[in-house]
Order: sequence, then structure tokens, then C-alpha cells
Amino acid sequence: SFMKEYDVVVANAFLDVLPTPVLALTKLLETASNYVIIHRQRLHANDEAPDGPKNSFVEKVPSYTGFSFSSVISLFDLEHTCKQNKFVIQYIVPWSSDSYSIMLKKTE
Repeated sequence: SFMKEYDVVVANAFLDVLPTPVLALTKLLETASNYVIIHRQRLHANDEAPDGPKNSFVEKVPSYTGFSFSSVISLFDLEHTCKQNKFVIQYIVPWSSDSYSIMLKKTE
């Protein structure tokens, strides 16, 4: 993948609108070489998910194109996906009242 040629990959307002954000994050981390910055992603603590403590979820929301998706990734899924792909969470910084910027770093 062309992403291996770059030290930093930025996913700006990208994962949050996908119907399968954890799968997309997995694919992103499989090909990233060093750092990944995820901007504007909703997160929830492991005890706040509507379907259980470990589940990320996606909501279908109205959009100017008819509809879109709004994903919320659980901290459990984020940490687990990072670990599986040899990444660690460097920073989680609030961007808005319910969205975050996240910096991930490859460990190997």
C-alpha cells in the first residue's frame, strides 16, 4: 500500500462516517508504517455502550445526501485493535463535546 511510504497517516472525519469503523481501523493499521492520527471520532468508555460494555456501534443519521453513519468506537475496541496491529495509543485529545483526536504509534 502507498501508505507504508509515509510516516504519518491522517484519517480526518473518515472513520466516524463509515458503517464498519473498527474494520476500517484494522485495515488502516495493517498498512500504516509509524503514526496514525484519527480526527473527529466519537468514543465511549467501556461501560457506556448500548449493547454491552465492549461494543462499538453505528447510528444511521440524516445527511445532506439523504443519510450517513455516525460511529462510536468503544475504548475496548480501540485498544484491542491497536494491540492486534502493534500500535499503542499515544494521545486522546477532546476535539468537541463528544469527538476526539487520537494519535496512535506503531510499536515495532
